[in-house]
Amino acid sequence: RNGSGWTTAVSEWYPNGTTDTGMSKTQYTNFDAFGRPGTITLPDSKAVTLAYTGVRQLQRTVSVATSTTSETTATTTEVYDRQGRLYQLTEPSGSGGANVTTTYAYDVGSRLHSTSTTSGSTTQTRAFTYDNRGFLTSEQLPEKGASGNGSVTYSSYDSRGHVGAITDGPNNRSYTYDRAERLTNVRITSGNSLIDLAYASANGLGDYANGKLRTATRHNWISGVDNQVVETYTYGGTGGAASQRATTAEGQSVSQGFTWTDLGLPGSVTYPQIAGIGPARTVSDVYTFGFLTSVPSYATGITYSVNAMPYRITHTNNVVATYGLDGNNIQRIAGVTTTGASSNNLALTPFAYDGAGDVKAIGGQTFVYDKVSRLVTGNILAN
Repeated sequence: RNGSGWTTAVSEWYPNGTTDTGMSKTQYTNFDAFGRPGTITLPDSKAVTLAYTGVRQLQRTVSVATSTTSETTATTTEVYDRQGRLYQLTEPSGSGGANVTTTYAYDVGSRLHSTSTTSGSTTQTRAFTYDNRGFLTSEQLPEKGASGNGSVTYSSYDSRGHVGAITDGPNNRSYTYDRAERLTNVRITSGNSLIDLAYASANGLGDYANGKLRTATRHNWISGVDNQVVETYTYGGTGGAASQRATTAEGQSVSQGFTWTDLGLPGSVTYPQIAGIGPARTVSDVYTFGFLTSVPSYATGITYSVNAMPYRITHTNNVVATYGLDGNNIQRIAGVTTTGASSNNLALTPFAYDGAGDVKAIGGQTFVYDKVSRLVTGNILAN
């Protein structure tokens, strides 16, 4: 930090004892009088520039790989109203990188009331209405309806604010809750039940289920016949986590088991087995200081780079996958290689990134984006 207490640099992850001068850092420079940085420079020297107009407007500029040979600057402008709410967003997401502006409007309760996005001669709108309690009662969306701008309505709220009915085009759904505000039923309004949820009311021996979901029943109506899938849960894991899920469908039952470490990490998974048919298959996880270091029978060793990214995975078939450490210690990979395969070992290296963090090259393969980082083309080499 500088003398004003403003953050001027943040390092990447390094082992304890690494000297400050040996660390790659993100630098914050060109502060204005209010302590806002004008430039943020990443460890790979890619820069993001920020320009402020009071507290009302912010312009953010980054470089994006818009061709295989160069990067182009792209600027996003945010404008805020006097209450500090986003009022307008302008970004180069139109055809050929043309600016597209989205405007946001709010009601007297500061809830989003409408949005309007204009690109060329086309304007796309979204509208939201609320009741006097602030509950959403309808939304009009361009993705809904046969011709767009269809509506979804919400009604029958209970005293705790839970929606009781949703009408989405031809789909009408009703929702029921218990006294603990837990969802218990979803059904077609004035029709068949779709989902039933039941909760445990007491613990059992080694089963800390009280208050948790015990059974979930899905009703699949086909030609008037109710084809049910029922899941039943047992909670014997660390801290009462789920330890078993039994699923019954079409007269068959399968079960899946789970164990957990003292840190709440997955300890093992016993994969589904048809009752009485074939052996169960259990996959265990081994950790060191909270990092996954092996999966017996699948990965005999997993190691990590100094920035906590996976570095090397040794598989039981002797194939070793190595994920290269970024040259600036940024938490992203520099390449992927394999050894030990009988043929076609991978050699995907080096990875190159643009100023927005997009992968722009992997060896001889290249990737091109538009100005808002949407992938446009990829030149992929055959093996």
